[in-house]
Amino acid sequence: MGSERIAELLKLKEFRKLTGPPEHWLTTFNRKFWGLEDKYRNEWEQIQPGDLFVLHSMGTQYLGTKPRVETGIIGVGVTAGTSVKSNPEWIGEFQGKNDWPLLIHFSEIWWFGGATKTSS
Repeated sequence: MGSERIAELLKLKEFRKLTGPPEHWLTTFNRKFWGLEDKYRNEWEQIQPGDLFVLHSMGTQYLGTKPRVETGIIGVGVTAGTSVKSNPEWIGEFQGKNDWPLLIHFSEIWWFGGATKTSS
């Protein structure tokens, strides 16, 4: 999807927003998918390849000492499809529960800011 099409969809407000802690966005940065709780299954079933999502980061959730992390829009992503997972992927799931089984896969993600610094 080209930048003109993304700009058009944003102007028309034809996008959805995903919000989560930075710890989860690091997983998305490396794996190119986002997970939803099962209570969002109806909305998840409506997602189509090519849908646009605005990616929003909130405060940290899993770190013992809370560093000052900026919150806000951190990128945009275009969906490739969906799937259901059974293995843990996010830090909160490694305690034994599959909290976010409904995956949204991205074909393209544009990260704002110094994204390359977070992957090293």
